[in-house]
Amino acid sequence: MALVSASPIVVWKGEWQFDAQYIPKTEGQLYPQFSSMVRWKLVDQEAISASLKDLEMNILLCNKVVSREAAIVFYKMNTFSFSRQHNWDPIVSWLGAIGAENRGPLQSLDIDARQPDEAWQRSSGERLRLQHQTKEQLYPRHPYLQLRNDETPLKYGPVENINPAVETVFVLLGRRPSYQKITITMQVSRVYPGMRLGRDPFSQSPERDWFSMDLPNLMEKCRSLHTRNVEVLWKGEDERKEFEEQHSRLKSLGWDVTLLPTKEDTIQLISHYYSTHTTFEESRNAKYILRREEITEPLLASEPNPYHWIEPQALKDYD
Repeated sequence: MALVSASPIVVWKGEWQFDAQYIPKTEGQLYPQFSSMVRWKLVDQEAISASLKDLEMNILLCNKVVSREAAIVFYKMNTFSFSRQHNWDPIVSWLGAIGAENRGPLQSLDIDARQPDEAWQRSSGERLRLQHQTKEQLYPRHPYLQLRNDETPLKYGPVENINPAVETVFVLLGRRPSYQKITITMQVSRVYPGMRLGRDPFSQSPERDWFSMDLPNLMEKCRSLHTRNVEVLWKGEDERKEFEEQHSRLKSLGWDVTLLPTKEDTIQLISHYYSTHTTFEESRNAKYILRREEITEPLLASEPNPYHWIEPQALKDYD
C-alpha cells in the first residue's frame, strides 16, 4: 500500500555527542588540563527520511476528504519508532504536533528502552547532578514514586533521572477521540528493568548495567490513571538459561513474563581462546515479553544503584 511501510517509520533517532575542551599545556606539563565538556544530541535525519522514501506522502496533502482517509490509513497501519537516546521529549512533541484527530487511529509505537540518565540522591532525598553521568537536565523525583516514610536517613547513591514528560505521553494518548487499543513496545537493548546484565560477580563496572523498576512502575501508574486503552510491552533477548534462572525474581518484581518457545531463539557462537587452541560454545538467546502487572500497592521509588562506587573522600559532598 502507498502509505504503509513494512518496517517502523522513524520519527526520531539520535545519540549524544561529546566534545572535551582542554586548557593548552604550559611548559613542564605532560598533558593539557581538562576544562569542560560540550554535549549535544545529533539527530539522524537520514534515517528519518529513509523510512519515508518509499511512501506516497503527497496523498496526505490532497483535498480534505482524501487526505483524511489517507491519514487514518497512515497512522493506523504503521508503527512509529523513537530510537536511541530520545528522553521522551520528542515523543511528546510529535504526539502534540499530529493532533488529537490523528492520535485516534494510532495502534503502534516502538520506543527504545535505554537505561535512564542518572542523578545522585543524598540521604536527605535531595538530588544532584553527577559530573559525568547526568547528561539531561536534572529532574525532580516524580511524585508518584514515593520515598519511604520512616525516620531513618535514605540511602545515598545514583538514582534514575526520569523526564516527567513520560506522564504527558499517556495524558495525550488518553485524549484521543477513539477508544482503539494502542500498543507501546519498549525495545530492551541489553538490560531489562529490575536486573542487570551478565550478573557476573567479577564484573569491573557492574554499576553500568543497573536498570531499576522506576520507569516501568511509573509508566504503569500513568497508564492506569490516564488511559486503559494502552498496552505497554517490554521486549528483548537474553541468554535462555540466564533468563530462566531469573524468572521467579522477575515475577516478584511485578512482571508478567512470557518466554517465547525455543524455535524462536537466536543462536550465537562464543569463542574461547587458549594458548594452544580455540573452542566454540553455542549460546541460545531467547526472546521474551514483559508486561508490568497492575499496581495495587503504594508505589515506592527504587533504592539507589546498589553497585555504585564513589571515592570515600568525595562522600562529604554527596551523602
